[in-house]
Amino acid sequence: MGSEAAIRAEGVIYLAELSAFVVATDSSIVALTDGTQHLDGERVLYCAARGGFVGPHGESFDRQGRYVGGPAASDMDLIAIRIEGGLVSIDLHEITLTPGRSAGTVPSPGARCEGSEDPAGFVRTG
Repeated sequence: MGSEAAIRAEGVIYLAELSAFVVATDSSIVALTDGTQHLDGERVLYCAARGGFVGPHGESFDRQGRYVGGPAASDMDLIAIRIEGGLVSIDLHEITLTPGRSAGTVPSPGARCEGSEDPAGFVRTG
């Protein structure tokens, strides 16, 4: 997938062919599926201005994929990640389905990313 240093420098990387995000947090690197946890086939976008993920119906998650608001049924699902010799790899055969919401309770009326209609911070995923 890539080097740990490159991922930390980039912050958030979207792997369209794998429908996955790889995210550097303060303490670790996590890999997340791109589903909204609401309706099948919907994907989240990463919004740099918010420092998290948003979906088309107001689903929102923090940078680690934890539920923040909206109609999502659970946190974003986690993909197994391995770091060996400074190289990061993910294994799509090892996905941890999250059982529910870990935080947040306020529904959000729609996807929000501060800025213009197509802000520079938005990463289109679909």
